[in-house]
Amino acid sequence: MSKLVYADLTQEKVTVENIETDYKNSGRALAARLIWERVPAGADYLSEENAIVLAPGFLTGTQAPSTGRLNIGAKRSEGSDVRMINIAGPISQKIASMDIAALMITGAAKGSNTVLHIEKDSLSFHKLDEISGMSTGKTVEYLRALWGEDTSIIGIGPCGEHVLPIASIFSTYKNGHPAYYCSRGKMGDIFGYKGIKAIAVSGKNHFSAKVSDEEAFRKASKRLGKKIIENPVCGGALPAYGSITLIKMMREGKNFKIKKETEKKKESKGAVVTYNDMPVNKNCAPNCVIGCLNRHRSSDDTPYSSPAESEAYAACKDLFGIDDKDFIINLNKQCFNLGADTLEFLSSCAMLFEAYDEKPSKGKLVNCIEELRKLTAKGRIIGSGTRGIYGLYAENKALKAMMTKPSYKEEGSFKLDLKNRAPGCEDLSPAEYLYGYIAASGNLGLCLFTSFAMLEDSEAMEILADLVKAKTGSDIKSADLIKEALSSLKEQRQVRHDSLSGDIASYMPEFVKVLYRYFGQ
Repeated sequence: MSKLVYADLTQEKVTVENIETDYKNSGRALAARLIWERVPAGADYLSEENAIVLAPGFLTGTQAPSTGRLNIGAKRSEGSDVRMINIAGPISQKIASMDIAALMITGAAKGSNTVLHIEKDSLSFHKLDEISGMSTGKTVEYLRALWGEDTSIIGIGPCGEHVLPIASIFSTYKNGHPAYYCSRGKMGDIFGYKGIKAIAVSGKNHFSAKVSDEEAFRKASKRLGKKIIENPVCGGALPAYGSITLIKMMREGKNFKIKKETEKKKESKGAVVTYNDMPVNKNCAPNCVIGCLNRHRSSDDTPYSSPAESEAYAACKDLFGIDDKDFIINLNKQCFNLGADTLEFLSSCAMLFEAYDEKPSKGKLVNCIEELRKLTAKGRIIGSGTRGIYGLYAENKALKAMMTKPSYKEEGSFKLDLKNRAPGCEDLSPAEYLYGYIAASGNLGLCLFTSFAMLEDSEAMEILADLVKAKTGSDIKSADLIKEALSSLKEQRQVRHDSLSGDIASYMPEFVKVLYRYFGQ
């Protein structure tokens, strides 16, 4: 039995409900079910009736490798669909270690300065006028000074406070450098609408979730970690070169090769590497065995702030022909301080330049970030994202192709080839298996980057089932993980009839495209 914690922002009231969880009713599935069953069908996305649900995975808070993910969901305005993002950081492990299966936030606070502070057996509301309008970096510093360096935090910057669609949610790393990152997928606007500046969790425990058979769980965790590390992408390319690997895969698919001889992995040896007298964060959460954040830097390199930094560099080259790493590092930092999704910002700028028939330049990008910072009319247009910009300039049909769109729009371009599936899943189509696996990853709290090691390895899937058995004491098969996850998607109308995807493809759209290309023909 775990806890479902309700936080009513309007009344500043907390209630706790006991809830049964298992591998098919945790993480993503639990978040979607709570929204589907307990949020009024007619509620708009930006409304007091809507709810925000935070749910760690079923294996999060244990020693299972690379399971430190947190699902954040809310109801969309259209119909009863669920909007969901998946973020990294120690906060999910701390929540799971407190035996909290989900935090459901309802109502709306007055102003934009409410912080929810979670400690062992308590949740408190704090009105902090002094952090209204504060940048994300300063917000992290302020709250950690208030509640301790071990405090894990998610929250929003100025873009979120002003309810701009481009607004992202930041999540802190462990105490070190970089201190935080801004997630893809946005959703900072609903936090701002409800007046939530941040959610902070204090406590040092990361791995205190209950496990039925600790010895069996420990052995299965080691086997799974070995499987992930031995995979050439998870154990080679990602830690060696960072998430820029994914962009290369997008372009090259299975033709992507790891050049072990000519591109040596730059990994620091010996003592812990520091930057400005702070340890460098290499993993986004404890017990990650991939480490694609900063394991690929040498001791004399400035550490990356997040995978978005290298992805923004690639995007600037593709969209604008700008090849200036220092410029992109600074631009990404400014987007993060505003709490904006960097890649959506760049896509929005590209669309606006096209609409105005302007030639892009570094100076114009700097001007765009300043317009966004000052919340001018042009800044708000940029902050509306590509969907908002297209709505203003729909007569320019060329802009439609520039809109960011979910992966199901491109399913027809790929033919998946998944041979070694979990036993018992032979009746599923390759696309059904892919989406079932992605949903199962969200249910368990597994980092999607492990997909390269898991998706086409039946033995790895059996190990995953062994972990669930050791945690619960019940007997399940690896096929159950996939099929139950896929079934819950269909029950909650999170898949489309004309396409197997839907919201699941918006979960991490660019990454889903990478999987299509890498495992496709």
